[in-house]
Amino acid sequence: MKSLIRNALQKYRSYRHLQELAADRASYLSEGRKPWSRGYGAFKESFIREILNEEHSLARFRNGDPLPHGFGSQLDERVIEHPWVVSLLRDRQGRLLDAGAGLNFDYVLLHPAVSDKEVTIVTLEPESQNFYRNRVGYLYHDLRKLPFKDDWFDTVVSVSTIEHVGMDNTLYSPDSSHREIRKESFLAAIDELKRVLCPGGTAFISLPFG
Repeated sequence: MKSLIRNALQKYRSYRHLQELAADRASYLSEGRKPWSRGYGAFKESFIREILNEEHSLARFRNGDPLPHGFGSQLDERVIEHPWVVSLLRDRQGRLLDAGAGLNFDYVLLHPAVSDKEVTIVTLEPESQNFYRNRVGYLYHDLRKLPFKDDWFDTVVSVSTIEHVGMDNTLYSPDSSHREIRKESFLAAIDELKRVLCPGGTAFISLPFG
């Protein structure tokens, strides 16, 4: 009985969420698609979801083909990063480390290319959205000191995170120890990602620019 109630609540929340997304998208479009205005996040999410559900679009990323002119115009780098990562994870197996929680979205973690893996997310602080029920693990650590033994992960992913290492991260954590300016310390994080990656494994790392 409890599982039936839980499933019904989940469906209702999903329905409500979709309604809210539709209203936000409509507002964003009617106001001229201003970046970071109401509905920006909803529009970006729907854009990425559509790409992730189109095999021919993922094939472009997987094969390194040119993207259509104006692809992702007025949207941020996630419209490139998420399809790119998902397209390349499809044929990989085993343990996956998300260093920085860049993949912590349902449309990524529940995608078939990702959901068949043993996913662990390492980030500074708990986020409002999590997927414990889908067997995603969460640990809260500095990427420069990862709590894993050598050669533990088959795949490592870090999406728009490395550039934050060693910088003032009090925007993401109330811990004042994260207020620092050590521009070269991201190299320690790279060393750690290499250490925990098993021989023959692959690291997918992206940085925003432009």
